[in-house]
Order: sequence, then C-alpha cells, then structure tokens
Amino acid sequence: MISNIFKLLLTGVGILISIPVLSSQTQTVPPVKISGQVKNLQKKSARVITPIECNPVKIKRHATNLDSLGRFSTEMNIPFGHDFTIYYDRKFYGAYAEPGDSLYIEIDATDLNSAPKFSGDRAEFNNQFSKAYKSLTGGFYKEFSDPTRSTDEFREDLYRKIDSDRKVIAAYSDSVGLRPDVRELIERCALFSVANTAMDNIGRMPYSDRLSIFTDSVFEIGNDENCKELMYLPHVSNYLSSLFHTTENADSLLTVFTETYPKSLTRDLFYSYLLEGADEPLTIDPALFSLAALAPAQEDDTNPQLTDMILNDYIYEFADGQSKATNFNNLAELLKERYAGKYVYLDLWATWCGPCLMAHKSLPEVAQFFKDDNVVFVSVAMKSDPSAWRKMLMAGFPSNSFHYIIPDDDSAEQIMSRLAAGGFPSFYLIAPDGSIVNNDPPRPGNPEIFDFLRTNVK
Repeated sequence: MISNIFKLLLTGVGILISIPVLSSQTQTVPPVKISGQVKNLQKKSARVITPIECNPVKIKRHATNLDSLGRFSTEMNIPFGHDFTIYYDRKFYGAYAEPGDSLYIEIDATDLNSAPKFSGDRAEFNNQFSKAYKSLTGGFYKEFSDPTRSTDEFREDLYRKIDSDRKVIAAYSDSVGLRPDVRELIERCALFSVANTAMDNIGRMPYSDRLSIFTDSVFEIGNDENCKELMYLPHVSNYLSSLFHTTENADSLLTVFTETYPKSLTRDLFYSYLLEGADEPLTIDPALFSLAALAPAQEDDTNPQLTDMILNDYIYEFADGQSKATNFNNLAELLKERYAGKYVYLDLWATWCGPCLMAHKSLPEVAQFFKDDNVVFVSVAMKSDPSAWRKMLMAGFPSNSFHYIIPDDDSAEQIMSRLAAGGFPSFYLIAPDGSIVNNDPPRPGNPEIFDFLRTNVK
C-alpha cells in the first residue's frame, strides 16, 4: 500500500499550519472512464477486476464485477495524468491516463501473463507501456544494499542499481522500439521503485542523512514529470518527513518550498501535504491543482460501509488450531451476530505484510488491556496462504481477540474497495450498530491506541 508518513507526523505533534489563500477557485476534473472485457473466462476465473487509483491523497480500489460475458465499466478520479494499476486474478497490469480519458481494456483469462490490449485514448502509449511494465517492473523491486552499510556506501549501491535498471530498460527499448515518452515513464517507474525498496535502509539513518538521499540530484525532486509515476509520492512523503525533523519549525517548511521550488505541480503537492485538515479547500495554483480536485467528496470515501456486501465464498475462522468455514458470507452480519452490542476493532491484514506482522506483535497486549471493556478485536486475513495464517496464530491470543480468513480473492477485493482500504494493514473501529466510528484509528504498537479506545468505546 502508498504510506503518507508526513501526515501522521503532523497529526501526532498537533501542528497547525496557516498559509495565505491564493485562490479558492475549485477546478472540475472530468473522470477517467475505464471499460473493457475479460475474454475466454474459465470456471475458476476471477469475476472481479479492480482498477487501483493511486492519487496523492489516497489509494482507492474500484472493484468491479464482471457480467456474464466478462464485461466491466467503472470510473476513477485523478487530478493529473499519471500511471495506475489494474488488478485481475492475482495479476497487476500497468496503465496510464489523464483526466477525461476513456480507456477500453481487453484481458485474456487464458493468458494472464501477457499484457492487456488497449483501445480508446492513449491506446498506442498504453499498449507499449503495459507490455514494458509487465516485462520489467519485477526487477526494479529487488533488494540492492546490505542494511549494515554506511550512508555513503548505500548511496553507491543506489547509483549502481539505478544504472543497472536503466541499462536493462535501454536494451528492452532498443529491442521493441519503445516510444521515447513510454521509455521515460518506465525509467521513472524504475527510479522510484528503487527508492521505495530502499525505505527500510533509509529508515535506520539519521534524518539529515535521509534528507540527503531524498534530495539527491538523481531523483530530480522538483521535476513535475516525476508526478506521472505514482511511486514518486512515497518518496515525497519521506522527503517531507525528513525535512520536518531537520527544520526548526513548521513555518520554516513553507519558506523552504517557496524559496526552493518555483510555483509548480510539485510545490503544490508539498503544500497539499502541509494543508491537510484545513478548514476549506485551498488552491495554491488553480491552473495546476486544487485539493478539491485531488480528493473529491464521495460518499464511499468519507463513509465506507460494510453492509449489503455478499461475498462469493464463506468466511473461515481459526478454532482449535484449524481453519473452519463459518456459515457467513457477509462480514457485517458476522460481526453483528457474533459480537452483538460490542464495539469491534477491525484489522484487515495479510500474512506476507511486514507492517501487519509488526502490529500483530502488539495486538495481544492491547486486547488484554481492554479485556473487561465493551470492545473485541477482530483480525481478518486476506490474500494470504491459509497454512501460513494458521501457523501464525498457533501461539494464541487473548479471549477477546478473534481471527478469520477470507480465502476468496474476489471477496477480498470487494471488501477492500467498499471499505476504501488502500492496502494492508487497514484498521477500523465499528460501533455496535454497525456504523464505522473511525476508518483510520491508531494501530497496535502506537501508544495513542489506548487513549483512542478509552475515548470512543462506550
């Protein structure tokens, strides 16, 4: 999932930043229309396809059911042209769109390892980009440096990895005749995929060293072209986090951006992070960007719901060391019937997710602390291997902690889309009446969770 560390830092320290309103004009950004067909459906083929919108404010999944002929149609809102992914039957495909585009996509269910075929707007670009994305991106995410190496040694490893990826891209480009604009976007995909892979190593460095990495000239952090590649946004988030820890005060941050970067889409992105939670949408530059366009008010975004969601398969529970099917294929009904009158701290996670496993180390302590309160802790694993799930739960949990798994991948996509879950882990506090009290509560391991639950559990 895309992590906005800087927003969490601002929330945690309670900083309020004010800035003169340059314009309150709100832009109207036309949606991207995405339709298509999955051909040659098989009995075991997935029946849900999910375009994943990765805009700078949130990751939003648009899980869409296929009809009997494999056809689908949906829309997504993006503030400016950038790449996004399409998830189908455990495969990810790359695509690019700009506001107002209409894309038609064909996927062959018998050949999921091949890239989709595109028609409509930017068809030639997407047919080349999607094939390159499918062929090359797996290599971008490989680890390239030993965590024990110094900052300077790490930087040398970083340069070698970037240079190696560019040589691979050049060879591929020459062999298939990539358009220059497609090659440029793939190179940016590689650049910021490497930066994302490096986050664990960067996290152990002093903040001044982290800042030197994020501002290294190789990343061209002030270049608006980077915004076309959405892996750039974690880089921006970590740059802002490092800058926050090495700057005297919040007002100094605004001074840095104003004096260092010209008025641009990039600077507007920096401002949008700083202005999160402002009393009104603020537009720094109406010609490029507005917060209203970035985060359009939509009911399913602001008020995610569990209700009326019938899954394709049963939910399984962990009991007596085994996974056993419940008689529920509706998560809302399971929570309502099994935990009537209780608040539910809901945890959506996956067995392969590092941050999920870190949260689970602290979950027993939190659950035990609230064992006499009107709250239960329910963890639902998705997109996970059932045998790995069972092994992880053998150590036992407090009596007010319950564990389920949803093996069906289409069902997982439906839940994540309905609950606006960008990735794992995602947490929610659900009231006894089934309403969602908070769709981003503190996670286990964050000391704020204790005060949060004391305040919100009645």
